[in-house]
Order: sequence, then structure tokens, then C-alpha cells
Amino acid sequence: MSPSSAEVTYRPEGPGHRARIARVDLARIPDPEAWLTNRLGPLASFEVTPCDIAAQDAPEQPDAERLDALGSRLTTSMQAVLATRRAPLDALAARLDAAAPTGSPSHPKPTEEKYP
Repeated sequence: MSPSSAEVTYRPEGPGHRARIARVDLARIPDPEAWLTNRLGPLASFEVTPCDIAAQDAPEQPDAERLDALGSRLTTSMQAVLATRRAPLDALAARLDAAAPTGSPSHPKPTEEKYP
């Protein structure tokens, strides 16, 4: 959120479309209605509500605290993703180990041939 942020409520034209809400940085997209119309086609409704950052409930945290909190959330999220993806890989490794041949190989070792 920045001082130039706004909340946009819009609904694309046509049957079956519901109202949608988006947050827009007006410094980057000064005309969100034209931007949306260009990408989605005609809009049945459109409304912009400026966001008042000072009125938000969350107290302002120092940058270092916010970065620490973000880093902690990202670390937790990545650990969960890795744990989820590791389980199928561990199962595959166990199946491959179980299917691996045991004992001596069935093919003799190649011998070195000497040419006269």
C-alpha cells in the first residue's frame, strides 16, 4: 500500500460476471478504468475508492521488524512446500531401492583386449 493506492470495484459487461475488487497504485496506473477496459472489454460498473493508509488498523512497524516478519513467513511457507514435495520423492527413492538388483551383476565385466 502506498499513499497513491486505491480500491477499485468493477464488473465486466455480460451475463455471469460478478463484481470484483482490486487494489491499484494510481501512480503506476493513473486511469484504472481505461486499463481494465483495455484488458477485459467494456465494464458494466466501475468505482474507485481511495485507500486511507492512516486509517488502517495495523500500527506502523519499523522496516526491520516488517522484514523479519516477512522473512519468517517466507521461510515457513517454503519449508511447507519442500516438505510436501519431498514426500513423493522419498517414496520414489524407496521403490527404486527395493527394485535395485542385489548381488553380483549378471553381465561379466569387460576385459581388456590386447592387439598384436
